[in-house]
Amino acid sequence: MSALVIIAAITVVALFLGMRARSGHDMNLEQWAVGGRSFGTAFVFLLMAGEIYTTFTFLGGSGFA
Repeated sequence: MSALVIIAAITVVALFLGMRARSGHDMNLEQWAVGGRSFGTAFVFLLMAGEIYTTFTFLGGSGFA
């Protein structure tokens, strides 16, 4: 029972923080999808590199086993 209460409390706190962070911000589709086109080159490179290596791990890496 105590584990369920802890999980519920963490969920409520996370929802509260998410709603509080969103208030006062104008979010449209461009802002959500591409970050308002304000990501830097290094950040985009790291995101793409992480995606490539993760995809290889799930799809291509299993063939080496």
